[in-house]
Amino acid sequence: GQGSDRSLRILDQVVLCFVVWVAYKHYTDGGVTEGARAAFYQVVDVWLPYYVASRFFRSMRQFRDTMTTFVIVAVIAGAIAAFEMWRGWLLYTELRYAMGLPQPSYMVYLQRGGLGLMRAQSSLNHPIVVGYVMMFGIAMLTLLAKHVKTRLVFNLALASIAGGLVGSLSRGPWLGTAVMLMLIVALDPSVGRRVSRTVAAALIAMVVLFATPLGSTVIDLLPWVGTVEAENVDYRTRLFEVSLDVIALNPWQGDLGYLQNPLMEEMRQGQGIIDVTNSYLEIALPYGLVGLAFFVIPFVICIQRLRRTLRNAQKIDADSERLGRTLLALIFGVLATIATVSGIGVIPELYWVLIGMSASFVIYAQRVTEEAGDKDAETASVSGSRSGRRLSEGY
Repeated sequence: GQGSDRSLRILDQVVLCFVVWVAYKHYTDGGVTEGARAAFYQVVDVWLPYYVASRFFRSMRQFRDTMTTFVIVAVIAGAIAAFEMWRGWLLYTELRYAMGLPQPSYMVYLQRGGLGLMRAQSSLNHPIVVGYVMMFGIAMLTLLAKHVKTRLVFNLALASIAGGLVGSLSRGPWLGTAVMLMLIVALDPSVGRRVSRTVAAALIAMVVLFATPLGSTVIDLLPWVGTVEAENVDYRTRLFEVSLDVIALNPWQGDLGYLQNPLMEEMRQGQGIIDVTNSYLEIALPYGLVGLAFFVIPFVICIQRLRRTLRNAQKIDADSERLGRTLLALIFGVLATIATVSGIGVIPELYWVLIGMSASFVIYAQRVTEEAGDKDAETASVSGSRSGRRLSEGY
């Protein structure tokens, strides 16, 4: 319909504005070559994932097939990540030794505090990316639950993905996953009833866990309340404060050379780097509030469109309704997670795909609703004509 076309057109324009603004900033600061390079990367990393995802999905089968593929990948990566943490053995790093390649410079970073735990990275090359991918996997697995043939297969898949999430020892994705799951339950009362027994069992398991020595280890790993690497939370808090001061110097357009600003020197770590562990700051510092607005608005549009679509949920089939709720919850999970991490690995590509999938769902749901309305009108018309014929025959 016209409404769905208009909503997609607005989203296209905002995403394009973000791509063009980033390329323009690099062109004005670095010349034609730098601008062309930035434009190429933005088209490949931002526009293509969004554009393909926003145009590809036109049926529930396509959504389901794509999510099944992603869940299979997450199950395999999660199992590898859980093994890596359990054994303290990074499988893919060993390939570097065999091939004579240099080792990553952040191996110390992979040791979580003084607990002797290894942060898994599987084939995704970074623990935070592992946790982030597992969050997507859990969301999609909840959607596929009713289509899994046996409960054993579902439980094994969930255990593998949850093991990968835990094995990443990444608190940002833990926070994002918690936000996502709470919203899934809050947005769908039927889900709340179905998982009530699971939640009760989980609470009992947590009580038992915290009564053991392992319980104190788990608590120490939690953000804000834990003691393991609590300085990371302090660093993020101070980074936010310093970044606001730097942004205030050039709020609208930002500064591509923000890392050379004397104010940022306070944030330089022992490895000699300034780690901007916040995707919003990573956009606002070089591209200003204009760039940040173009970055955030697509998420806001998707949230608004999904909420509006779900108000007419009674006209959508159960699977579509559940998909809309999960996409909405996943967006909030992503927004929470990227506040704790920069755009490393596949993190940006996945949230642009998520925005595109959300746009596709809105269009699909509107089409289903319109078709249902047309069928109701046709049924009413046929019923009315039959009643008219019976009335005339009576006369």
